[in-house]
Amino acid sequence: EYLWAHKTKHIEIARSLLSILPIQTIYNILRYLVDNYWGRYIGWPDMIIYNGNEYFFAEVKASKDKLSEGQKRWIIDNSEILALPFKLVKIHRINKAV
Repeated sequence: EYLWAHKTKHIEIARSLLSILPIQTIYNILRYLVDNYWGRYIGWPDMIIYNGNEYFFAEVKASKDKLSEGQKRWIIDNSEILALPFKLVKIHRINKAV
């Protein structure tokens, strides 16, 4: 219960991740978190998008949203340490003339 991972929904999410991500990727993510959990548990992308054997992590932002410091740190760490497939997705409102 200490790390809030004891609820059924969190266990189900973890099991889904184990079925989507390669075992070496799971190991690398866990190693990354164990090395500095309290400095690295925030800032993770909003989603994992997957289709068959392909996946990527996605951070979704509305047109005026900014990345938090934690998100910026995760993006840098991903580039330097994790090397997970990642995309920053910006969503823009389209004004339609009526």
